[in-house]
Amino acid sequence: MLQALHRIEPEVFGQDLFLKFGSQDSFTIFSSIYAPVVELLKPGGAHLFLWMVGQVIWFAALVILAVTVFGRKRQALLAIIAAIVLSPTYGKGMLEYGEAFVTPRIFVEALSMISIALASRNSILPSYGMLLAAFLVHPLMALPGVVIVALLTLPIVKIVVPIALTGSLIVFGLAQAEVEPFTRVLTTYDDKWLAIVSERSRHAFVQDWIFLGALYASLPAVTLSFVAWKGRGFARSIAIATLVTGSLLLIMSWIGGDILSNVFLLNLQLWRSLWLVTLIGNLFAVYVVYLLKGDQRTRACLVVALVFNAIETLVVGIPLASTLVLFMAGISFWATSSLAGGLKRAAQLISTTGVAAATLLLFAEIFVQTGSKETAELLELLFRFSLIVGIFSLLISRAVIQNASPVTTIGISLVLLISSFTLADSRDERARYLASTHPPDADIRALLSGRTVYWEDGTDILWFKIRKPSFYSCTQGAGVMFYRDTALEFSRRGEILRNLNTSDFAVDDDENCLQRSIPIAEGPTSPDQIKAACSALSELDVMVLHASVPGVPHQSWRPPFSVPPSGFVVDEPASLRNRFNMHESDGLYHIYDCRGIRNL
Repeated sequence: MLQALHRIEPEVFGQDLFLKFGSQDSFTIFSSIYAPVVELLKPGGAHLFLWMVGQVIWFAALVILAVTVFGRKRQALLAIIAAIVLSPTYGKGMLEYGEAFVTPRIFVEALSMISIALASRNSILPSYGMLLAAFLVHPLMALPGVVIVALLTLPIVKIVVPIALTGSLIVFGLAQAEVEPFTRVLTTYDDKWLAIVSERSRHAFVQDWIFLGALYASLPAVTLSFVAWKGRGFARSIAIATLVTGSLLLIMSWIGGDILSNVFLLNLQLWRSLWLVTLIGNLFAVYVVYLLKGDQRTRACLVVALVFNAIETLVVGIPLASTLVLFMAGISFWATSSLAGGLKRAAQLISTTGVAAATLLLFAEIFVQTGSKETAELLELLFRFSLIVGIFSLLISRAVIQNASPVTTIGISLVLLISSFTLADSRDERARYLASTHPPDADIRALLSGRTVYWEDGTDILWFKIRKPSFYSCTQGAGVMFYRDTALEFSRRGEILRNLNTSDFAVDDDENCLQRSIPIAEGPTSPDQIKAACSALSELDVMVLHASVPGVPHQSWRPPFSVPPSGFVVDEPASLRNRFNMHESDGLYHIYDCRGIRNL
């Protein structure tokens, strides 16, 4: 959205930290499409419109791919449901396929799925046409689709390998000619830059999330491996191509980024190929259940793993119990296929005991997650989820499997989207305020007009409602791995503002933002913290914070949404999880005039 606003008002947003020293916007056409929609519908309306369009296209693409691979039968229906309800998360856990907000990624995912489906029908030129469109929208996300389709449609030794070698030589030639972004091929991170990237963009380093990433990838990797081994037809070809692509790009990402600290390879974030590994692996999960029809014990374990995974995705987030059951399914399959006698019975006993232990683990996870005031919200979510899936199943089983056409598929997508939207508008008051066309309060606009503003957890308010650049936020650090100047300036501002312990800084040192100077503090608690920040940042005019700090002159504003409590220190680290339940908020933003404070 910010890149689209920058195209509309470059003189306003050009100095924003996110854009000031460079942006990846020059490598995509998405913002040039987004900007006219923003001008026409305003930011809130544009986001809602493109969100609806993206969801429709994405779902239609999923249906097309499932029906292409499995045909118009019940297996396609179950595959679609699996792709929707199983964990879509990959990597460090920050990203997932089919996101519920507008980014170029969801459109690239749809185009890639359609391309793979077209490749299976030997529609080669249309397939590569879809990939070209995807590449123009988001090159990094499109790359794994390009590799998979190439493996599916071209001779590997005669064409794919020579193309890869030729492409590598072209990239090195462009680097020698100093053509951006290829000059980064010959560049490595210096120590200072690398330290900033390592703290702000941990997700870019494979070794930082290898265990967590393995948990997220366990189910897709197992299903793809089994289909590659036991599957038939085009499903087997897709599984093999996806495994090869995901493994190759993940290894390249680890070597190039983690070991060699190469700027170009880290920028490519080749590990993002895991989105296709995760999606296709989930899509094939039910197919594996069908393939196991001769092994009822292992089949039952796998079904339990799928159910547990869906529950953990909805309630917990991390697939611990389901991964344990999946491991037990592996033991059961080994026992059935390779063991006999006492060893077989012992292995089966271990698998049964493991499933029982995983069940207890799942209940423990649910208890921990629901033992708070969010339980009612969770139950409401479960109800909505069940209702939407019910509508989905009814429509798909009647229309798509029997006599689907492209028009029918798109129509079903629209009906489902409208149903889910009317049933579950889960936006909070703040999201509705940002999406509304109501102008911000005139006094707030006047107070901030012409001034440099740091707004705690309010970058979206500055960008979308007041139409001003933001001085600092964790979000604006997304470019630190791409541009050294962005990294240095982000770090300089962050090192000073982190002493305020605001919500723009992380509590734990493994999060993807700079850490607070006092992790057990929620916001500033003394006048000295406010005065020090204002004095150290001479270019900063105004700070808008959650906390009201006595002894420092400030004004207040009551927004039409809740503001978290701030301005306190918890007794111990164990209290951090429930810190907002332990204090009440005054419901106000507090505005500090740094220019006046510096003169005190």
